[in-house]
Amino acid sequence: MIKITKKSVKTYFSIAWRELAVIGAALFIDLLSKYLISHSMEDGQKVALIPNFLSFLFTVNYQATMGFDFFNFFGQGDKMTENGKRIFFIVFMSVAVTGFFVFLVFGHKNRFFYRLPLALIVGGALGNLYDRIFVGGVRDFIHVEYFGKNIGGHTYFPTFNLADSSLVIGVGLFIVYLLFFYFKDEKKKEEAKKLAEAGAIVTSDQCPAASEELRVKVDLDEAAEGAEVVNKPMDVEKQADKETIT
Repeated sequence: MIKITKKSVKTYFSIAWRELAVIGAALFIDLLSKYLISHSMEDGQKVALIPNFLSFLFTVNYQATMGFDFFNFFGQGDKMTENGKRIFFIVFMSVAVTGFFVFLVFGHKNRFFYRLPLALIVGGALGNLYDRIFVGGVRDFIHVEYFGKNIGGHTYFPTFNLADSSLVIGVGLFIVYLLFFYFKDEKKKEEAKKLAEAGAIVTSDQCPAASEELRVKVDLDEAAEGAEVVNKPMDVEKQADKETIT
């Protein structure tokens, strides 16, 4: 069991700097864009960028993501006050952000393509959570129209922001990971484990995920226990001679 020490925490952050950078970048870009829009446009103001397709439409969304009326959908719209709805979203999003971050931390052994989507989801969720806490509602401004065409009973897509984009991209990439990489990684990890037990050397070309898992485990074990770790398999013949002598 790895002990949580100052050194082990420092080692983890040195390993996980890429996903932490993604979270920070997603959060910073989202909040900066919201600040610029909210300080240069009035609520409800629209600025066309590409006629009948793309425009800035500043609104403050007090519903769920992309204006989805969560409470009316479940028949609770008249039973919840505006402050109650706000508290609900804050608690719900806080739990969700914590959950995804836990998955991110405990998934540090997996390849970066696993951690990148989770980092985008966490970064996007933090951006909207900030708005729920400090603004009261989520600031949206990206408005997409369908060139005047009626698609699914609507001529435009619900207004959204860069945090929503980060969330959607993160979910999409995670689905891609599950479909095309997850089962392959698990199979390669099992193969690498068998090779390691047999005394073979597992290279990053053979199994990137397993190789990274081994490297991270070594780093964290060394940081937590202060042990001297030698990243070499013991020679099988020497091991056999040792067992014979004993």
